[in-house]
Amino acid sequence: VRQILGVLLLAIVIIQFLSRQKDESQRKAELAPYWSWLAFGSSGFLGGMVGFGGPAIALWVMAHNWSNKESRGFLAASSWSILPVQITLLLSTFGKPLVQIGIQAVYFLPIVLVGVFLGIRFGNQWNKTQLRFLVQVLLLVTGLVNMSAEAIYNKLDKDNPPKQCAWGMVMDAGAGPVQSGSKAA
Repeated sequence: VRQILGVLLLAIVIIQFLSRQKDESQRKAELAPYWSWLAFGSSGFLGGMVGFGGPAIALWVMAHNWSNKESRGFLAASSWSILPVQITLLLSTFGKPLVQIGIQAVYFLPIVLVGVFLGIRFGNQWNKTQLRFLVQVLLLVTGLVNMSAEAIYNKLDKDNPPKQCAWGMVMDAGAGPVQSGSKAA
């Protein structure tokens, strides 16, 4: 599935890149409503299925004639607004092991905050065209990584059973995270 999504993302970004307007003022003020339904619906579906919901929203935002601050503000607001729902669904699906991982993730919060600060600082210095180009490059890289993910995993894990992760869980593709010591169904 990830390979198909990677190819699809690459195709969309290449089409966007080839059909971009030189003049940002040529962009429409609003998109047709069906694009919103498609972007948000596919974002939710893909996010729930394979954790790949962000690119659809990023593409939708980049299609608008919004300033950098409006674009970044919308992306931040949409991410933060869905976070309680995501946490609830993850906890109900994976239970206690996820709480342990979440506690360990808090240790990385200072690094995340430094990244946010640097991102805001650089984002304020770039114009819309530069930011759109950067987003397209990042989406291209995301597409390429997803296209080649299975080959990379197969090469890295060739003939090796799933290993215990640092947080005490075994990652098994068929069953998701499993407590160490238990067997994946």
